[in-house]
Amino acid sequence: MHAFVNGSDCYGPSGGLTFNAKGYLFGTASFGGQGEFAAGTVFELMPNASGALTFQTILGFSQATGDGGNPGSAVVFDSDGNLYGTTPNGGAGWGIVCELSPPAATGEAWTGTILYKFGSGGIGQRGDDGCNPSGRLIFDKAGDLFGGTFNGGGGLNKLVLFQRLRYDL
Repeated sequence: MHAFVNGSDCYGPSGGLTFNAKGYLFGTASFGGQGEFAAGTVFELMPNASGALTFQTILGFSQATGDGGNPGSAVVFDSDGNLYGTTPNGGAGWGIVCELSPPAATGEAWTGTILYKFGSGGIGQRGDDGCNPSGRLIFDKAGDLFGGTFNGGGGLNKLVLFQRLRYDL
């Protein structure tokens, strides 16, 4: 489907793939990308006219900008086609939850928004909110977004569930 070569596409795909409503595949690669402090990507694999898949990076993470790093979990979609995921690193130092909104027109860029930064006490300070989010996010029937963190929340190696704003599904 795609050979990762540690170019702009990164390397270390992990977390599995997710289909969107059009049948395109989306996933994450944990390492590399573009720029000196590249720290992984979210990518898309789209069918082309020949029947093969075309690879496209839709978001590159950079630890230099504090936007998250090293995504390793599968992404999830809401009913509007927005994509959600986590990175265990970056943000305020202990990971983020992010939303990617699709472009209005083909060929335009996706828009990334950080919904939450873990460890808001600063780098080196694990917050009571947990840190290092891991695993796939899920929506409940009411449209609440849930996930877990690997560390923090008053202790190490403790699963902490977090809840994001309610979304209309």
